[in-house]
Amino acid sequence: MTLAISGTPNQALAYVSLTATGLTGYDTVAVQRTNPDGSQVIIRNCNYVATGGSSSWAGFDLECPLGVAVTYTVIAQIHNGDGSITTATAGSSPITIPTQNGTGWLKNLSQAALNTQITMTALSDVKRPGRQQQYPVIGRQNPVVISDVRGGRMGSFSLMTTAATDYLAVQTLLASGSTLFLQATPADMMADMYFVAGDVTEHRPADTSTDPTRIWSIDFIEVDSPTGALTSIPGNSYTAVVSFGTYQALVNHRATYLATLNTPYGSGSGGI
Repeated sequence: MTLAISGTPNQALAYVSLTATGLTGYDTVAVQRTNPDGSQVIIRNCNYVATGGSSSWAGFDLECPLGVAVTYTVIAQIHNGDGSITTATAGSSPITIPTQNGTGWLKNLSQAALNTQITMTALSDVKRPGRQQQYPVIGRQNPVVISDVRGGRMGSFSLMTTAATDYLAVQTLLASGSTLFLQATPADMMADMYFVAGDVTEHRPADTSTDPTRIWSIDFIEVDSPTGALTSIPGNSYTAVVSFGTYQALVNHRATYLATLNTPYGSGSGGI
């Protein structure tokens, strides 16, 4: 079978399901996303993982940008006995997750089941702090300044929830204190951002006894992408596990607890 990769966008949950085939004979596999600006990123749950002798790999990209076309490349490797590595690659056709202006996502990359769709209402001025230390020198008019790369974005953004379920989802996401992932739409002119939430203000514009609408103002500090793999995929359920029929059938295809959570479930035999 020829090495290949394909993807299907999931608009409802804002991720791309990926399938790589033709892996027979290769011992490790990675999947790389190429963004519209030309930058390339190895996706979180397929970063040179062992194939285990399987001819295919199925996974997902929960950090794919919204509303723009991206492509994926599968990188398959054979580690030879002499220490050399034989590599083969194959690319996908362009893939886009459709979106609507003003509709974004707040995501927790360690607990994907907490991810929630949001309605962006405002974005503050964005500050990018400088990193400088000044040292006065005796006999000199000007100080010595030691500088470093400019810091990431700081500011605040506002979002609106209009239902009790959305309110609880945002509250739960922010309560974790984890590094979060903000995805706005291209029209918002706000690049995707990993951030830690600072102070959070919950504004109640209406009679709370009859109207659950809330406006949230969230201070943010941009941070680097966290390491590690995702621990669950939105949409996986107990019903999908039961579809295997027997416990033995489940462990034959999902050898670990994390594999049960991480691997997308299709409509094939036994939920595979």
